[in-house]
Amino acid sequence: MLSPIAWRTPPRHYGPWEQFASLLTEGLVAAGHHVTLFATADSITAASLHATAPCGWSEDSTIDAKVAECLHVASVFERADEFDVIRSHGVSVVPRCRRREIAREADELSLDAGHGCEGS
Repeated sequence: MLSPIAWRTPPRHYGPWEQFASLLTEGLVAAGHHVTLFATADSITAASLHATAPCGWSEDSTIDAKVAECLHVASVFERADEFDVIRSHGVSVVPRCRRREIAREADELSLDAGHGCEGS
């Protein structure tokens, strides 16, 4: 599960995409699925947690948001062969229209909410 990293997952206050990623992740874990959550290091989850950022870039002005998001997304695709499904929710660094193309190249199934992308 690829969660945004503007805030931790689940968010302390605001963070609707992080909240949705948390609810979906915890529900899948509760149903007996092995899930890896890609989120900030301060995230709270019953899933396996993988983090490239210590906290959300909205909470730490020293973190460059674009760089952090790129490293975050890259870490998922570096491990793509470990997963049956990669679910991205609210992460927009990789253009949504290219995600299917990238997934085909990685020979993996990648699911994206696809908000705002024609033809994805």
